[in-house]
Amino acid sequence: MQYDIFISYRRATGKNFARIIKPELEKRGFRVFLDFDELKDGVFDKRIMDAIRDSPVFLMILSKGALDRCINENDWVRAEILYASEQDRHIVPVEVDKSFREIPEELPEDVKAVLGAHQFSQVDTESLLEVSMEKLVRERIYPHVKPNGDYNPDSKNRNEAEIHIDIDVDCELRRFDKKFAMVYANKDNVIHLKPGKHKLTFVSNDFEDIQEKRTYEVTSENYSDILEVSLKKRIDERWKKIDSQKRKNEQEAQRRIAIENERREKEEEKVRIAAEKKRKADAEALRKRERQESRRNFYQHLNLWLHNHYKLMTLVAVVLLAIVLIVFLLPKIVSSASDSERTIVVIDSVTPPAVEIEPELPMKDTVEDSLVNFGLGKAKYTGEVDEHGKPNGMGKAVFVKNGDVFEGMFSYGALDSGKYVRHIDGKYYKGKFKDDYPVDPTLYDK
Repeated sequence: MQYDIFISYRRATGKNFARIIKPELEKRGFRVFLDFDELKDGVFDKRIMDAIRDSPVFLMILSKGALDRCINENDWVRAEILYASEQDRHIVPVEVDKSFREIPEELPEDVKAVLGAHQFSQVDTESLLEVSMEKLVRERIYPHVKPNGDYNPDSKNRNEAEIHIDIDVDCELRRFDKKFAMVYANKDNVIHLKPGKHKLTFVSNDFEDIQEKRTYEVTSENYSDILEVSLKKRIDERWKKIDSQKRKNEQEAQRRIAIENERREKEEEKVRIAAEKKRKADAEALRKRERQESRRNFYQHLNLWLHNHYKLMTLVAVVLLAIVLIVFLLPKIVSSASDSERTIVVIDSVTPPAVEIEPELPMKDTVEDSLVNFGLGKAKYTGEVDEHGKPNGMGKAVFVKNGDVFEGMFSYGALDSGKYVRHIDGKYYKGKFKDDYPVDPTLYDK
């Protein structure tokens, strides 16, 4: 039997679509092969191949996942597509109800080449079945094979006006708020309307709320008209707003990311500082334990050494004690003997009491009421002396001749700093001294 159209489909997802499309084609006069109906007996492979070879048009129904299994070499749908290509059949891929997503990336190149060389048609099996099938037949099938009977999709004897839609964006055309057809930008979209008024609504595919409503009146049958519709400007403005908002959202997202990164950096810095402090504390604790352990070991070794050498240590202690007694007690004994030989000088009431006259101070740490030569004159000195017998350190000097008094520090026989009570032009001074005279002195109120 000779056929006009061979329908290929994936049984799992395309069987129902095939059963809807086949009668639509048959009522227009085409002879259609559908294996589910035609193969009652016989060899399956041979009947399929004969039907493809005998059909000028190979209609491939692209339902959901229709090509997924074509990666297998023994897949039957793949075999049908390649055989139709070998027989140079007119291949018409048909997307049904927008259920087909895209050609799989892993699809073999030979199958991609066959399908990719042909334009995909759209069929809506619901409210637009009649319109979409009419378009499919007129554009993709009728130019290659003519049906039996007097059917002619281009005939104007339809009691309907032919309206050409000139539109600048892809839209869904609704008639009285019901889906009527799909119209596409920069294409010759043809619809047929009966005489009367029609409420047409063009709904953007991009934004459903962007619409163009028209009340269109068909005054007579069998005439053509052009209906121009423009939605592109409104859609472009909407995209600009979306892009602007998108940029704002991206900037806000980047700002939040920057803030979050800064917060994380601060947290990481805190963690790092805390870890560094802990490391230092642990190191210090370790050093402290090592020092304690070292001291403990030292004391243990010292105690052990002392325990083993206590006799020697006792002898050393006795010898040192004897040396100390000799060093510290002998000068005191000598000083006492020397003090008994001092001569007392009586001074009048204007000067301080009599002081002992001696050529130089004895070699000891401190003296009392010893006569000392200063740049200002002789004075009775009580205080510390150095190894040469000169006043050096804390002490008090009462000058014999004029009764002046200096109390404070002495440096190698000279006044250094302290309080000096003396009439110099009727004034008294305290402060630092150099060579027995005031240096940057401060007046002293007696």
